[in-house]
Amino acid sequence: MFRKAQHNDAQAKLDAFNRSLAIIEFDLDGTILSANQNFLSILGYDLEEIRGKHHRMFVDAAHGASADYTAFWDQLRSGRHVAGEFPRINKTGQRVWLEATYNPILDASGKPVRVMKLGADITAKKNETDRLMTMIDGMPIAVMTVDPYDDFKINYINKTSRTTLATIEQHLPIKVSEMLGRSFDVFHKNPHHQRNLLADNSRLPHRAKIKVGPDTLDLRVSAINGPDGRYIGPMVTWGVITAELEMAAEVSRVVAAVGAAVEEMQLSAESMSRSAEEARQRASSVANSSEQMTASIQEISGQVGRVSERAQRISAQAEATDTTVRQLAENARKVDTVVAMIRSIADQTNLLALNATIEAARAGAAGRGFAVVAAEVKALAEQTARATGDISTQIAAIQSATGNAVDAIGTITAAVTELSGLTLSMASAVEEQAASTEEMSGNIAGVSSAATATGSLVESVRSIADGLSAQTISLGASVEKFVRVQ
Repeated sequence: MFRKAQHNDAQAKLDAFNRSLAIIEFDLDGTILSANQNFLSILGYDLEEIRGKHHRMFVDAAHGASADYTAFWDQLRSGRHVAGEFPRINKTGQRVWLEATYNPILDASGKPVRVMKLGADITAKKNETDRLMTMIDGMPIAVMTVDPYDDFKINYINKTSRTTLATIEQHLPIKVSEMLGRSFDVFHKNPHHQRNLLADNSRLPHRAKIKVGPDTLDLRVSAINGPDGRYIGPMVTWGVITAELEMAAEVSRVVAAVGAAVEEMQLSAESMSRSAEEARQRASSVANSSEQMTASIQEISGQVGRVSERAQRISAQAEATDTTVRQLAENARKVDTVVAMIRSIADQTNLLALNATIEAARAGAAGRGFAVVAAEVKALAEQTARATGDISTQIAAIQSATGNAVDAIGTITAAVTELSGLTLSMASAVEEQAASTEEMSGNIAGVSSAATATGSLVESVRSIADGLSAQTISLGASVEKFVRVQ
């Protein structure tokens, strides 16, 4: 009865396993003997499709032909169990995951006679875990985990970690390929402080920068807690920030250079502002002088115009006088001709009077009265001759004077003509000067306006420089903050 009770109890336990687990039995050579419905449902087979066939039908061909697979069955035949997570191929060729134990069944003498596999379908869980692990493994962030309950051994290194560590492997105490399964103590001369830190999740998260050869690594340590809140272990994320620090240093140098340039720009702006103000004041002074010059030129222009008009009138009068004098010379010449005729007549008269006197003398007393008349006529002829001589002398003087007057008037006319030409040239030059002065006044006004505008622009530049200076200071502070954060 006692044995019957034990049998019933064992059967009850087996039934409980049969309801919740996938169960399959094999001969020691791997031949399938039986399988429960849970196993058949997971793999998608009927019992008759698998009974009598080898376990190899559930694995891929490469694994089924491998030495590992042979060793697997050798271990079971020796009476040792095998446990773990196993990928298996279902009827449709898809992969399913079973968390299982392969347990040798012993006879009364302790000899293995069969193998029973108890398993559970973890495909969904495994796929989710694999998806998460694939995501973590492919993250651009280097990730590493250690087990604080197993001598702080490194139990996971993602792909980014391996790739990044390979670039600084010559400065590490061990090769990257040797890290998995090694205690993280290998990286520390005195790991006591690091062990205490990583063993206590209340001290996490923690951040530190460490030097590895010429490079700087930024380490961030976070706690991994299970669903029940139990501390599972630390996760280290890290990166090589050498380039970032060098860039920050370079940015700091650039910021300093920009700050110096801004300061110089501010000084230049102040100098430009003063120069612009001086230019505006000088332009204003020159504009006043230009206005006075313009007024003077206009007055000179008026005077030159009046002189030109007078010179033209004098020239006209000189020409008229020249004509009159020339007429006077011509008349004097004509008078001289008449005087010459009178002189000739007087000479003939004098000759006749002389002849008459001679004849009167010959006549004697009878000719006395005639002699007296002849003497008077002779005297009158002599007076006439003397008078005509004087007239001739005067006319010669008049002719000489009129000649000189003609020459003088010609000289005056030429001088007046030249003066008129000069005044016209001067008037033209004055007009050009007036136009130039007006243009200069406009330019000076433009200079004054430009100087004022320059002053405004300089103020704008100074404002921009002040703003840039403030931004430079802010940028410098941001860079310092970036360096601290990094």
